[in-house]
Amino acid sequence: SDTWVGGAKAGDHVVVNPESSLYEQLCDDDGKGCQWKPTVVLKKRVLCRDAANKELCELDTLRVIKVDNNFFEYVPPACVQLAFYDNPTTVRPQAVSATRGSMCANPLLPAASEACTDPKKPRIGYRNCRYTGERVTLDRASGLCKAKTLSSGGFDRMDTKCGSCCRMKSGFNWHASK
Repeated sequence: SDTWVGGAKAGDHVVVNPESSLYEQLCDDDGKGCQWKPTVVLKKRVLCRDAANKELCELDTLRVIKVDNNFFEYVPPACVQLAFYDNPTTVRPQAVSATRGSMCANPLLPAASEACTDPKKPRIGYRNCRYTGERVTLDRASGLCKAKTLSSGGFDRMDTKCGSCCRMKSGFNWHASK
């Protein structure tokens, strides 16, 4: 089940619509207004077909959300991902140039950020994130790059002037090599 821990530090986050079913579960309204608990385990799925959840459902994963004036951090369940998987794909640290620190990741999981490249500067990776630290699947990374008419992966180094997406100096980006 999904666990959300209250009190996460304000930073880059996604704001939850008060009409959202996620808001409803985190709020725990007892008739006297929302009762914000420090830890919440969701009792039911957040449905993407609900219009109020549209923005949330366009993301592969949420790290920190803002609900009214409260911040919650998503804590994923431990030890539920397989150690071996099909089609491992290279991810590279965004703070390093060259291949030092590269590793493999499961392309079906939101394990890294996108790294878009411009044909005019094919060796430099750019971010197209919706919040700092956003991690996406390989397919979502490709889609984010295509939406900006850029290619996905294949960078030698990451651009350091990409606005709020660059505030996180650690983390990995999807790379074109296998």
